[in-house]
Amino acid sequence: MTADPVAANSSFGTSRRREPSLPGGGLGSVVVATWATTGAYALAGGVSMVAAAIAPLLRQPGHDRDGARTAQPQAAG
Repeated sequence: MTADPVAANSSFGTSRRREPSLPGGGLGSVVVATWATTGAYALAGGVSMVAAAIAPLLRQPGHDRDGARTAQPQAAG
């Protein structure tokens, strides 16, 4: 686990992190029960390939496609 300063300073603690993971774990078990382990790995591989295809299309905010900076930060005041 990584440090979460927001959760560390709140009364919720790490319970906010566990609750959203429960549906994901349940969905994973449904996929394995329905398509067996091979189908689950094939689905995970397909999702990974889609993510790999989309990743080059993303760009860092404030930069052109060629990597040149477009916005220059200015000092406050």
